[in-house]
Amino acid sequence: MALMRRSCGQAIVEFTLLLPIILIVVGGLTDFGLALYVSISTQNAVRDGARIAAAGADPTIVQNEVRNRIPSIGQFTNVSVPPPTTSSMSACPGQQSVTVTAQGTYNFAFLKYIKFNTMSISRSTTMRYEKTDLCTA
Repeated sequence: MALMRRSCGQAIVEFTLLLPIILIVVGGLTDFGLALYVSISTQNAVRDGARIAAAGADPTIVQNEVRNRIPSIGQFTNVSVPPPTTSSMSACPGQQSVTVTAQGTYNFAFLKYIKFNTMSISRSTTMRYEKTDLCTA
């Protein structure tokens, strides 16, 4: 009977010692998964913004669309969407491409306890500007 009481106390002590480690591992995986979700969503938002910009939309409309499509999660801060930039394509004279960029900082909730505080997320997409003629050469 005395052996049984000692082993119950041992299980409680082991559980108490391992609980913080288990919480950080599970919370860290969840935190990393959320950062990956934000990163992929930002890439999709930038791609959609580049598609809109390539069709000839106003730059402020493109910026607003990209901002609206990025998930508004409290950990993703300092989100900036500069105006789309256009540049000429070297392969086809007279053609232009449009580039849309978004960037921000993801603040980890659980991983900060093991010194992973932030992660910078920056995504950009370039598409051919549709208002110029196709390259025939």
